[in-house]
Amino acid sequence: MNEELSYEHKVCVECFTYNQSLYIEDALDGFCMQHTTFPYVCVIIDDASTDGEQKVLTDYLKRNFNLNDTSVVRNEDYVNYSLVYAQHKNNENCYFAVIFLKYNHYSKALDKTPYFSEWHNNSKYLAFCEGDDFWIDSHKLQKQVDFLEVHTDYTMFFHNAIIRYENQTRPDRILSQFETGDFDTLLLFKKWQLPLASVLLRRQILDSPLLTELNKVYKGSFCLFITATKTGKVFGLSESLSVYRINDGGVSNKMHAWDILDRRYKYAKVTKDDTIIKYVDSIALRRLIEVMPHYLLGNSEAKKLANVVKYHNKRVYYQSIIVFPLCFPKLVLDKIKSQYDKKKRSNR
Repeated sequence: MNEELSYEHKVCVECFTYNQSLYIEDALDGFCMQHTTFPYVCVIIDDASTDGEQKVLTDYLKRNFNLNDTSVVRNEDYVNYSLVYAQHKNNENCYFAVIFLKYNHYSKALDKTPYFSEWHNNSKYLAFCEGDDFWIDSHKLQKQVDFLEVHTDYTMFFHNAIIRYENQTRPDRILSQFETGDFDTLLLFKKWQLPLASVLLRRQILDSPLLTELNKVYKGSFCLFITATKTGKVFGLSESLSVYRINDGGVSNKMHAWDILDRRYKYAKVTKDDTIIKYVDSIALRRLIEVMPHYLLGNSEAKKLANVVKYHNKRVYYQSIIVFPLCFPKLVLDKIKSQYDKKKRSNR
């Protein structure tokens, strides 16, 4: 039996969006411009936006999709959501399944991933793009699928991205510096932040028991990344094929150092990989030494960081207290140098 006949779409693209009316069309354009030799479906879930985004999505469908083809189009209404499924007017391989949630699921702590299940089950690969990010290479999906089709021992292919600061406080820059090649779990922890919009992975990752355990810690994209490195090989492309937006309302802007460290520790312990756990210990020691002056002065964020370290590894906590006096002169010099460099840049 031909394996491809069992897949309605070779790729299912997940896109969660909420109140991103200013950005969502960039994401949609990135989906539609893909040149592929296979059908793919982009599942866009709007979590009951209040900024007019639902109208933006509706108008986009009317302009770009064939809503009159009754052999393809689905217009369905359910208790919790309504669905529009259609094929692009010009790109016959591009399909959209737009799900309009009737009430905000995030505020009620309701899981939105079940809405993807129909599309997951009929796809070989999964791709991702949040509503404020977007793809800038029209062959992104084809490049990734071609690689995974040939290299069957690889579970995931990701690429680099350009960071764009919407408040224009900084110029665009490359998200991460790395060489094209394989990524193991340790390298993944070292780089930590991978652009979600860059990822293509095999759907079978969702069935992994390890993913289930990781999701119990903190459910998020990093669980997928770790699972991919533990169940097969992962390939990283240094070329930037997408844009990762940072805006004032973004979740990534609200995360604290202690929260990130706590996640690292918990993820590392789920993997039961001593190399990863020791690496996180080394990060914890360094960070705690750096914030020790603030901790001793009663700074609340420094206290939270110290409590995280103490909870996960008391030895590292007490080691930082012992080592800090030896490191204090260097910390002062580094601080002075940092302020000098900052002032020098501002005077240019």
